[in-house]
Amino acid sequence: MAVPGNGCVVSDEVLAGRAGRGDAAALSRLLSRWSAPLERFCRRLTHHDEDARDLAQDAVMRVARSIASFDPDRPFAPWIYRIAKNACLHHLDRESRRRSPTEPPEQTSPAPPPEIIVARREELARIRAALRGLPGDDRELLRLKLVEGLDNRELAARLGIRRGALRTRASRALARLRTAVEAASKEVGS
Repeated sequence: MAVPGNGCVVSDEVLAGRAGRGDAAALSRLLSRWSAPLERFCRRLTHHDEDARDLAQDAVMRVARSIASFDPDRPFAPWIYRIAKNACLHHLDRESRRRSPTEPPEQTSPAPPPEIIVARREELARIRAALRGLPGDDRELLRLKLVEGLDNRELAARLGIRRGALRTRASRALARLRTAVEAASKEVGS
């Protein structure tokens, strides 16, 4: 994630490298940059706001403790997301063990009928295939927007473009995805 600062762009990897060598300001800047994305990521995994805040904070603390082990020649985002994911999985595992076998799960909605499940899986397969057919820039933009949940400000900063340009690119990427999904759906229907 690159963010403009004083006219220059400092990447996460550069900040992490500085932080790993003991630069407290670089570590602070890096962690403040990532706190909101980590919280959104943890919320998607846990479906619980309070747990997500706690787990994101836990992940930030783990990153601060282990930043010296980060290799700045590798991408930072997968490394930090792996730390957050492990924290969430560990939490969810503890929660499932803590719950007694007779205690019902928190969300008890009836399972959809099998034909709905099959239709959803087929639609998901068409969407994945359509995504694979998009140009790399479109795939990355859609992944950051839809999977990582970045807002337009964060996304524009990460991609190094203005928000107006981002809106145009996002609109075009979504239109290309929609067209590809519709074409895949027509192929299945015919």
